[in-house]
Amino acid sequence: MSAREHIIEEGVLVKADPNAVHVKLDVHTIGEKAFEGCTKLESVEAPMVQTIGEKAFEGCTKLESVEAPMVQTIGKYAFIRCASLVNVTFPNLQTIGLTAFSGCTSLVDITFPNLHTIGEYALEGCTSLVDITFPNLQTVGTRAFHCCTGIVNITFPNLQTIGKYAFVGCTSLVDITFPNLQTIELSAFSGCTSLVNVTFPDLQTIEKHAFRGCTSLVDITFPNLQTIGENAFIRCTGIVNITFPKLQTIGEGAFWGCASLVDITFPDTLQTVGKQAFWGCGLITVDLPPTLLNIGLNAFQCRRRIEFDNLNDVTQYLIASNLKPRPQSSDNRKAHWKRFYTKLQDDYFYHSAVNTGDFHVAVTKVGTLYTIISDNRNSMQAETYDSTECPICYQPLLGKKWTRACGHNICILCAEIMYTNSGPTPCPLCRQEPIIDFGNKSKLRF
Repeated sequence: MSAREHIIEEGVLVKADPNAVHVKLDVHTIGEKAFEGCTKLESVEAPMVQTIGEKAFEGCTKLESVEAPMVQTIGKYAFIRCASLVNVTFPNLQTIGLTAFSGCTSLVDITFPNLHTIGEYALEGCTSLVDITFPNLQTVGTRAFHCCTGIVNITFPNLQTIGKYAFVGCTSLVDITFPNLQTIELSAFSGCTSLVNVTFPDLQTIEKHAFRGCTSLVDITFPNLQTIGENAFIRCTGIVNITFPKLQTIGEGAFWGCASLVDITFPDTLQTVGKQAFWGCGLITVDLPPTLLNIGLNAFQCRRRIEFDNLNDVTQYLIASNLKPRPQSSDNRKAHWKRFYTKLQDDYFYHSAVNTGDFHVAVTKVGTLYTIISDNRNSMQAETYDSTECPICYQPLLGKKWTRACGHNICILCAEIMYTNSGPTPCPLCRQEPIIDFGNKSKLRF
């Protein structure tokens, strides 16, 4: 194909021959929409081209390869929907514009060793990409790799910023290492259900929904992290261990529904835990640092028990999580709470259960260990407590046990103590009143 069959003005390809199949060009710029309508085009060689303009190859559905070793800039929509494009090598490329390769579903290999910036939506929907390495990349734009479902590994050693939704829906992504990254923006890895390993040694801020629904994450370590945004790890049901020695703020709902998270140690730097931050987690033990200034409403509303080794932490937890008992209409709220707190301080305190609005709260002391169970009363009445431990003393249910009419089991020792001290009492879990009045311990039935 000779150059005269194209429109070229001062080294710029203005318009290509619409019947072109294999093209070799001696120009420095491929202009906007230059190959628009070239549905037969299969390959392009442009050894001197430095710039590819906006929409230059839009809709070239048969285009398989482009060789342009000198190109530095690719404009907006340049290769959008080039569904047959397989390999692109641009060794001097520095910037990829908005939606440049969006919808290139056959693209397997991309080599951009000097790339600095990937624009918004630049590689969105490139479902055949598997491994990508950009050694000099510094910025990834919004939705740059959105729904690239084939990507498994990413290596960006100099990356500093990840835009919103950058990797959302990358369901095959397993391993990411960004040693210089400092900020992860909104929903950057949301829905990356295969993500197992994340390494961010310099990361300081995780914004809202950043890892939402990353169900394969198990252990996460952020040595310099200071802020976790709202719902950042919501429904990450596989997380077991978290390490963040410099953390200062945990946002609202940050670990909501992380059912496998059983144990967590907060650093002394922590100042704020947002409301519902650990709602529905599996937390059993919580160590609250003395520097903690604020705990949001229902921050630790967990379906399982939470343990504390001192009364101050129990009180702080109850107050901050809005779980302190509410008085009857004829009672004074302050006085009611004072009586409950005084009861906890009693050396002979063993167990107390109260209702606070829609929630039921039970506090138990065994030795020096305080345990709190709290949950919605309606949901607790609807479920069967099938644990192998007593819900009051948390000792194994060995031998005889007493099954309440509501279906919840209590060990024989706790049943005797409860009935000896106060007669028939509501179930310590669901607060359902006993249907049969056993009177005292001598009348207990099993």
